[in-house]
Amino acid sequence: MWNGELLKVDAGGSARWGRHVPVNEVERTFCYEADSVFRIYSDTERAYFRAFFAGMDVITEAGDVPRGHGQFRLTELDAGGDGQGRNSNGKDELFGTMEWREVDGRDTGVITVERGTGRWDGTTGTFNVWFPAFCAFDPAASYNVTDPLDTLFFIEGTGHLNR
Repeated sequence: MWNGELLKVDAGGSARWGRHVPVNEVERTFCYEADSVFRIYSDTERAYFRAFFAGMDVITEAGDVPRGHGQFRLTELDAGGDGQGRNSNGKDELFGTMEWREVDGRDTGVITVERGTGRWDGTTGTFNVWFPAFCAFDPAASYNVTDPLDTLFFIEGTGHLNR
């Protein structure tokens, strides 16, 4: 599989933002959990994962999210004979961290793969990612609330894996 070549990633899923705690007069922090299907691919190969992200973000009174951090677990989906990933064997996984930030009004981040298991054993890498689409599950909901909020997201990015 890949070793140092330029790869693409994308993922779509849902996240739950927790209750907010004040950081200062204009910012609050909250915990989040997100579930998605996550794809890592090149022009010739692809791998699909069940992804779980958990972390903490900061939100401003204006509803912007200037920074955040967290951990992730990517569990590869078995393709079976037809190439469609449906099940997870739980042994082929990637683990790591993510850092979110707002740059020029755009939500961006870095996903760092720190280790892998099974066929991903010894894998490390880094992906620069961004959110081309993000919204509350309820179209009428505001991001500037202190109660839990359900959201939908899509991530895209590029980077490298080394094995």
